[in-house]
Amino acid sequence: MKLLDGFRSRVEEELREILVKGSTPLLGLNTMNAYHMGFCDREGNPFNDSKGKYLRPLFCIVMCAGLGGDPEQAVSAAAALELAHRTTLIFDDIQDKGKERNNQPTVWAIWGSDQAINAGVALSCYARLAIHRLTLRNVPVEKVLGIQSVLENAVIDLCHGQYMDTSFVDAVTVSVEDYLRMVRGKTGALFAASCVVGAMLASPDGQEVKAPPGIPEG
Repeated sequence: MKLLDGFRSRVEEELREILVKGSTPLLGLNTMNAYHMGFCDREGNPFNDSKGKYLRPLFCIVMCAGLGGDPEQAVSAAAALELAHRTTLIFDDIQDKGKERNNQPTVWAIWGSDQAINAGVALSCYARLAIHRLTLRNVPVEKVLGIQSVLENAVIDLCHGQYMDTSFVDAVTVSVEDYLRMVRGKTGALFAASCVVGAMLASPDGQEVKAPPGIPEG
């Protein structure tokens, strides 16, 4: 458990480096994103109240370490996966009109839907920038590009799942098969990508790998 807590702390440090960068107080767009991550209050004053479980980052790092890779190399990729996940939550809250998440008001509930969309788009860009930070950890560019491709495709699969979920609202009936397809995309895609990215980082040649049996690929 201490090992996982250590991995989680490293990912949070990386996320703070990407989003906060020592600015006190945070201003504008960065305030919304840092607030969403639990790194500051709505006025932009930093504090330590991260709400995330960091499950997707942990899947990535544990997979990398378990296959003989350097878990430290996986930190930036793990941060990217968390940023991609948190991006989807901003948009999900808008679509569902959810006013509270983790016992605090959602981004759109405070700043409105228009600004929340701006925050979500920016957060998705931070996810890509986090992938680029892998080069600072001596990950070859070819491997970085492969990892970025995996993440982008996972997000596309996730959006397909979200599309299906939204379409179900007006459906009279939903088949079990369609429901499972929706879940594989909306929830399973990023978990599968986390495992694949971790395995790629552990692989000497960085070749893209397939998700193991039983883990949906979207």
